[in-house]
Amino acid sequence: MSSKESVLEITHLAATVVGCREVARDVLRIELAAVAETFPVWTPGSHVDVVLPDGDSRQYSLAGSPSVPDRWVLGVLIEREGRGGSRWLSEAAVQGAELTLSAPRNHFEYSGAGAPRKVFVAGGIGITPLLPMIEQAEIDGADWELHYIGRAREHMAFTEDLARYGSRVTLYPRDTTDRPDIESILLRSLPVDAYCCGPEALMEAVEELGIRHEGIDAHVERFVPRPVGEDHGYDEFDVYFDYSGIEAHVGPGQSILQVAEDAGIEVPTSCREGTCGTCETPLMSGEVVHLDSVLSVAEREASTTMMICISRARCPRLVLDL
Repeated sequence: MSSKESVLEITHLAATVVGCREVARDVLRIELAAVAETFPVWTPGSHVDVVLPDGDSRQYSLAGSPSVPDRWVLGVLIEREGRGGSRWLSEAAVQGAELTLSAPRNHFEYSGAGAPRKVFVAGGIGITPLLPMIEQAEIDGADWELHYIGRAREHMAFTEDLARYGSRVTLYPRDTTDRPDIESILLRSLPVDAYCCGPEALMEAVEELGIRHEGIDAHVERFVPRPVGEDHGYDEFDVYFDYSGIEAHVGPGQSILQVAEDAGIEVPTSCREGTCGTCETPLMSGEVVHLDSVLSVAEREASTTMMICISRARCPRLVLDL
């Protein structure tokens, strides 16, 4: 996909709230219907931006079924000490209310190919992107299992929906149950595709297992910035925006995104902290320090794209397809 095409494809659409109910303590299930147009097709693992009144946005996974094209479902954890997005949404999501959303994006794509065994690992609200994956695995007749960790049973969302899967689902309320040994679970039968979303420590553990064991293909999704090391790349470097034909300098404290915008280049963007993937840009040449929370370990090693809102050069000059 060219940069011009990616900019043109960043669209927003209106949706009406047709249902909202609590599915766990401080977790809402919000059901949406398209206002004027049908919803775009999406795949398991997709997320959308919900646009706030101030123009900012928050990312939420689609937790419903791709087989129901006229309805989207969001699972929203109300974060009392957060930045305010979930609190606003919990108050705004009343029957008939209209919300503005982005088209779906997917950086956590489920694949029925790969290993015949699929293991899903969820922590807390991290269950939401896994629900459509589980449905697809069941449709495919895959050998799958879910290990779902939560603070307490009353905090674990969508357990009623998961009950229909029987013994394939194991719940681990931390107030009554020991934590699962994820390494032993994954190593029980190789090869295995592992899909994980939850607290950072849980996702890091699954990623590390994927690095250490050749038979584990690990996939994770983050909605908050991942911890990064001391290497933040060059303080200053040049960047050539190939599609636009513009050469620019990135100084200390500046992001490539800021420099591109200052040069009049239209860039799709949302979170500006490397978590949503909206500003992903093809890298034509140069070495990059990937500071985002979107790309997998393998994708960072391949280094064919970068999130220009946060990642930086590890060389004097980058060339981007923008």
